[in-house]
This record gives sequence, structure tokens and C-alpha cells, in this order.
Amino acid sequence: MDAEHLESSVISGFQLATSAGPLCEEPMWGLAFVVEARISPFSGHGDESETPQQSEQYGIFAGQVIATVKDACRAAMLQNKPRLVEAMYFCELNTPTEYLGPMYAVLSRRRARILKEETQGRQPCLAATSTVKGHLSNIDDSLSVRNLQASHYV
Repeated sequence: MDAEHLESSVISGFQLATSAGPLCEEPMWGLAFVVEARISPFSGHGDESETPQQSEQYGIFAGQVIATVKDACRAAMLQNKPRLVEAMYFCELNTPTEYLGPMYAVLSRRRARILKEETQGRQPCLAATSTVKGHLSNIDDSLSVRNLQASHYV
């Protein structure tokens, strides 16, 4: 196997390892592997009666390299305390100021993380409104406009 095919097999093994992670077969991201390799040409000092084609038959197969690299990458990931990352939605909610309390209650039940709150319209003739920006877990799809609107009755 020449260096170009070996490199291709190493890349394929890495891609397989990162496409299905070791914890729950999840796609991986934010990884870096430092691979140090020294590739020297194989000099077949086999039996002189073998033809070059026969000696290549028993060399390293691409599938063996791919499987070995995949297993090595997965083992390295497990040794470095991997963790799952929960996907989050960015949300921006506008509400009259008197409904901020119930809205915060609904968001806290859904493990939201508030990033910023802004209040506009503090003039006597206009109702003050607030804009809340935050991250919300996308595992909980039950948060809807209807839930937020109904929350001020709770």
C-alpha cells in the first residue's frame, strides 16, 4: 500500500469515528487529533520464489487501516472524558412588562438560559414592553406561543 492510499485510509477511519461517536453514535464536532506518522516504503524481503503480485497479496489492506484508525480514534475520545452537547434554540420573545414573571416561569420550567432583557416604552401613554433573548433546549418542543399566552393565567 503506497503512502497516498494509506493517507486516504487514515482519513476514512477518522471520518467513520467522528460520524458516529462513542457515547451514543452521535456526530462529533470540535475534535482535533494530532497524528504523527513516519511512512517508509515497504521492502518485501520475502521468499525469492514469490512473484511481486503474491507478496502484495498479504500486505496491509485499506480496510484494516480504516478499522484500526477508527478504533484508535474512538478509544482516544473515551480516554478524554467525552460529553454530550445539548442542542439549543436561540429565542427572542416580546411581551408586555406585566407578563414577564409568568414568561420567566414558563422558560425556567423548560431549562432556558436568559441572555439579555430589554424594556422599551416607559412613557405614561404607552404600555411598556420587554424583549427577552435566550437559549432554549430544543428537546422540549412543547413550548409554543399558546403555552406562553396561557401562562399568565397560571
